[in-house]
Amino acid sequence: MKLFQRPEPLPAQIRSAMESNEYLLAWSTHSTGFLAVTDKRLISSEADEVSITLWQDSLSAKWEQPFLRLVVLNDQVTQTLSWELDEPGLVPTAVRDRVSATIVIDRLIDVPEVGRVRFIARRTAAGVVWNSVPEGSVDVQAEPIQERIRESLRALRSNLGI
Repeated sequence: MKLFQRPEPLPAQIRSAMESNEYLLAWSTHSTGFLAVTDKRLISSEADEVSITLWQDSLSAKWEQPFLRLVVLNDQVTQTLSWELDEPGLVPTAVRDRVSATIVIDRLIDVPEVGRVRFIARRTAAGVVWNSVPEGSVDVQAEPIQERIRESLRALRSNLGI
């Protein structure tokens, strides 16, 4: 979007996906559709499909023009979402600000017999929620591994008072 140019109307796919109490921060076109940043979530439309990503599920965002990448955590599995933005405008800044606003604590800790684990506390509508994301190929389903991670999380929360 150029300076002093009248903004284009918000695409219908994005407008219809927004809730009445949701505030639009920025939007852009990407290689196959539209991307909108709101105060509550990221809305992406491609053809007739709309996908929603809540800010509380985001771990990090990276802007390397023209690509915007968002790492999200769904059911303890990290996934990278990527869009090639045509005219980014304020979208990269708004995404970074929203991701940063949800993260309360982000610590990478060496856990004995597990390896490095990232502990993340994020703000949600229900309060602060903690997640742990082990690096590497450790079997997180094994009970001894889960217990080591829980012990480390308890110690971290105790030390931080959260």
